[in-house]
Amino acid sequence: MSHDRTLSALLDRISDLAEGDVSIEDLVDSIGYRAFPALILVPALIVTSPASAIPGLPTFAGLTISIVAAQYVCGRKSVWLPRFILKRSLSSDMLGKFLGLVRSPSRWIERILKPRLSCLADKPFGLVLGLLIMMLGMIMPLLEFIPFTSTIVAGSVSLLSLALLFRDGLLALLAVAILATGCYAIYSVLTALGT
Repeated sequence: MSHDRTLSALLDRISDLAEGDVSIEDLVDSIGYRAFPALILVPALIVTSPASAIPGLPTFAGLTISIVAAQYVCGRKSVWLPRFILKRSLSSDMLGKFLGLVRSPSRWIERILKPRLSCLADKPFGLVLGLLIMMLGMIMPLLEFIPFTSTIVAGSVSLLSLALLFRDGLLALLAVAILATGCYAIYSVLTALGT
């Protein structure tokens, strides 16, 4: 996952599966059990797409993200996921729509992202990012019923995982700033709902 076309190659591998319904196990096999940032990125991107309106999807994605991120933080060499997650499937229609939405932005992202301030995306600071991703994944199920909040969180997770994937510390800083702004927005919404 270290070559220049990281994101395009990842999407190509996923699109090779999109002939029928795709199990999460097939998806993980295609991405690779050692590609922690990519295994975090895919469910996060799905939740930032219109697919996030599917009931239960943000909860399912958040659990997957937190499980993968926890293993990254613990230093595991490969990802383990419970059978109930691996056996879930995505429809080819939904996967096709997701790929169609992210294909063009991915080419633009690849031109911009590169190793910068890598010390902020490598260990030990990379573990702090992993811990932050894990916590965000854990709160996604709680936010599912508040419109757009899980999308904001998933967007932050996407940026943080891209920072890890491309070793881009500058993006990590930007992601944390956006996350802080998003948290303030979510807090404002919750406060407004409570009054």
